[in-house]
Formats: sequence, structure tokens, C-alpha cells
Amino acid sequence: PSLSLSLRLRPAPAPRPPGCGHALAQAPRPRTNASRPKPRPKPSTMLSGKACIITGATSGIGRATARLFAAEGARVVAVGRNQSALDELPGELGEAFVLGICADLTEAGEPERVVREGVVPPSPDPDPDPDPDASPGPDPDAG
Repeated sequence: PSLSLSLRLRPAPAPRPPGCGHALAQAPRPRTNASRPKPRPKPSTMLSGKACIITGATSGIGRATARLFAAEGARVVAVGRNQSALDELPGELGEAFVLGICADLTEAGEPERVVREGVVPPSPDPDPDPDPDASPGPDPDAG
């Protein structure tokens, strides 16, 4: 079998005069305020005082999210598998850092533990260390 290749060459188009509507023929436009990058807004208080659990907080997107949430005023509970990286977070997040929990959320029971330790406040002890020398008081059933 033979291979045949044919090319048709066209003559170059004639240059267009400026202002005729062709994008390449128009003069460059001066930059306006609308084309400049907008400054980043100041942190809002939308997360102020909220407790947020950030998973994967020891690196990458999770760590960046923890920083951002802390800057927005959140109280951050950081979760990750790397204890030494969790130990560095209080220095980065300052007062926003509440707790670091080392956990592998793919393991059974770990998500529940994270919520229990990071969100649910411990229930108060109904009878905090009673005084053994104190009298029990009147019997409510006695009459």
C-alpha cells in the first residue's frame, strides 16, 4: 500500500485595520479596578465560639482547614493519626486549639470515641465523693 499526502496551502489573510472588531487588531485595553485581584476579606466571626472537629488535621488540607477555622474564631478539636504533628498544633493555632485526638477513623469505634472526647462534655458525677462522716439526713420515706 502506498501513502499519499496532499497539502493545500492558503494565502495569508490580509491584515485588518485597527478598530475593525478583530481581537488581534485592537489595541490593548488599560487595566481597570475590575480586573485587579480583590483583596481577601477580613476574617468573619461566623465560626466565632463554635467547636469544630477537623479530621486529617495533621497535614495537608486538614491542617490548612484547622488554621483557617482558627483564624475565623472557631474552637478547634484536631483529629489525626500523627501524634507528633498534633503536638505542634497548639503553637500554630494558639487559643483556638482545644484538643488534639490521635485516632484512625477507619478503625471500629474510633469515630464514636472522637465525638465522645471532643464534643460531648463529660456528665457530672451525681454523687461526688460523699463524706463518710456526714449523717445521711432524714429519711424521706419515714413519717
